[in-house]
Amino acid sequence: MVCPNCGAQLPENSVFCHHCGNNIAPAPVQQPYAAPYNPMPQGNGNPPPLSVGAYIGMYFLLCIPVVNIILLFVWAFSAGENQNRKNYARAILILMLISVIISVLCIVIPLALGMGAAMSEYSGYFLF
Repeated sequence: MVCPNCGAQLPENSVFCHHCGNNIAPAPVQQPYAAPYNPMPQGNGNPPPLSVGAYIGMYFLLCIPVVNIILLFVWAFSAGENQNRKNYARAILILMLISVIISVLCIVIPLALGMGAAMSEYSGYFLF
């Protein structure tokens, strides 16, 4: 192998010339840039809006006592559900949770205060 810069004789597979220090290794072959494949979503990406009939059907289904809770959880957490129905079900579940918390607080706090007042009022009558 011969150095193209100074003409010195070099051992095979040399990377640098020992006489002049020239880089002898061929430049690495650079692969052409290929953009990552990102398929375009079909349509405009927005879910179709629910019709008036769909909302009326949802309303009547949610009037059935046990079915409403089951349907709300199915609609809120299923993967293939319409986004409008999913958001509606999640909003109803959040409102139900808030109403349960407020109801419990409105019952527990007055009971606790009432029981404390009742206990202190009658505590003098029991002498053992």
